[in-house]
Amino acid sequence: MKAPDYPSDISKEWLEFVLNDYEKKIQSSSTVVVNTFTLGEGMNLGDGFAGQIVKLDVEATLSSDCYSESKEYNLIIKLMDASAMDREMNRRYSADVREMIMYKEVIPELNKFAKSRGGDEYCLSMPGIIYGKCMDDEFVLVMENLKHQGFDTLTREKGLSYSQIMMAVEYLAKLHALSYSYDKRYGFLDKFPCYKKDYMTNMYVGFGKYLGLMNAKTVLNAIDGQDEIVKRIELAEPRIMKDYDEAMEKVTPTSIMCLTHADLWNNNLMFKVGKTNNNQEVTEAMHVLDWQRSFWNTSVYDLHFLIYTSTTRQIRKGHLEQVLQHYHALFTTITKQMGISIEWSYEDFKSEYNRLQVYGVLRGLLITQFALSEEIKEYKKKEAINCVPYSFMKPVYYYLAKLLIPVKLSSPGQYLFNKFARYMIATFGKEMIEGNNLHMRERVLDILYEADSEGFFDNK
Repeated sequence: MKAPDYPSDISKEWLEFVLNDYEKKIQSSSTVVVNTFTLGEGMNLGDGFAGQIVKLDVEATLSSDCYSESKEYNLIIKLMDASAMDREMNRRYSADVREMIMYKEVIPELNKFAKSRGGDEYCLSMPGIIYGKCMDDEFVLVMENLKHQGFDTLTREKGLSYSQIMMAVEYLAKLHALSYSYDKRYGFLDKFPCYKKDYMTNMYVGFGKYLGLMNAKTVLNAIDGQDEIVKRIELAEPRIMKDYDEAMEKVTPTSIMCLTHADLWNNNLMFKVGKTNNNQEVTEAMHVLDWQRSFWNTSVYDLHFLIYTSTTRQIRKGHLEQVLQHYHALFTTITKQMGISIEWSYEDFKSEYNRLQVYGVLRGLLITQFALSEEIKEYKKKEAINCVPYSFMKPVYYYLAKLLIPVKLSSPGQYLFNKFARYMIATFGKEMIEGNNLHMRERVLDILYEADSEGFFDNK
């Protein structure tokens, strides 16, 4: 049955098809009849998730040969992006394919591999998948609603706590070590070739390297007594851009190539937080979401992305070395358990981590602004409301997108796109200098001052 294009396309007939498909895999004689269902927003408009996220609560009757009972399903449905242009971009770069294969094949395969080597404790957690379909012009993913199990995302402004960043890097160590070990034994990319390269990430990261620093200088220029650091940044900028390009293109002997999430920040993490006997909050479990950008890359790519976008300077200053040591120790423990011999000392790891610092700083500056800007939230709200075409116009929108995306990816198209991005991101700087977004201003300045204290902007 055809997947829904938009939330309004979700019907009783389609839900019964999905739920019967799911239940019959558990017990072949099962039959599901949907009595009522309620749709809701799976996220706030403007939150920036890729795709349309729908919350769905279903009351149904589940029957088999020997019983009949009422059953409630609390689900999250992810559909193709509402924008025809974004849909075509995702199709061109297999973004939806990557996510579907990750849940249905890659994570189960890596977990099977871990268990086969006695490493059950190293298995990757994932939400329960009810149904999935991914074709050239269709995509739908139906999952358990983790909020009903006590999981939730955190506020972006706060950043991850020490226990939460440790939990997140544990997940990365498992993902990286299992995929690295699996590749050495069976050839990961031979089995899953769609993860070889992520041209979309490279395209957006390429123009983004300039824009994060652009607003950073805008903010510094608005603060008295910051002339010296601005001068250091401007003198170092050509060297930083060169270092960035080299770091992103080069693979060194200390590079550990593995499967990376490539978009791991606190918006794609869900934590379950409980209470101790003393009524203190404690993080109990975590799930990772949104695998559309995942690809084969050096392991520290994920670490820099996570650390610079999702932690405060206070956490980095007090705990970064512990976090990195924990990651490295767990990675090497898992590869050994998987029977893979690896010569990768902590010094080797830190050398690779330091080599990619330029990526962490520039990406952290950019993503922090996108994540915390109120302007971008308003823009995405309007986009979400306005981009859903009337049903009779859908084929026209999709056809135009197929024609326009190659133009956007051409050199002239990229030039215009970069101009537009520069204009949009300049509004983030205005938010910060006018004092309308103190959280964003503080996080951006923290990254700048921290990098400067480490000699990042020195004339080398």
